[in-house]
Amino acid sequence: MLQNKFKKYNFNKYKKNEANNHIQILEKLGFSNDEALVYHTILSSKESTVGEMSRSINFSRAKIYGIIDNLLSEGIIIESGNHPKSYYPIDPREIAQKRLKEVEEATAEAQSNLYQLYQSKKVDYLETLTVKAVSYTHLTLPTKA
Repeated sequence: MLQNKFKKYNFNKYKKNEANNHIQILEKLGFSNDEALVYHTILSSKESTVGEMSRSINFSRAKIYGIIDNLLSEGIIIESGNHPKSYYPIDPREIAQKRLKEVEEATAEAQSNLYQLYQSKKVDYLETLTVKAVSYTHLTLPTKA
């Protein structure tokens, strides 16, 4: 009997480590920890309601609805029109490709636009302070009558 519990414990520990690895991958793709947990729950079950997610990851329903709104707006999950609403995951490969494309576009913009700023003339901070100091010395303050 003790051996069976040990085997079950190892299986659960393995599943927990596997889930943690999945969460870390999702975070590398730009998910917040909470988004990763909700998406992983939906991905694991292939379909999930807010109530099922709430029981599974011990988040309040209100918190889950907020996270779901973010995931829906990013096109990461799909919502059914039935009551209670069910949520379905988008293929994680599509998400990874979309994020890769976004990073590639941002990289191209950084190379063209931000590099120009990097190459521009250095602004002398002391020179700016000197100019401001000179400007203030020419101010005339009103006198009391």
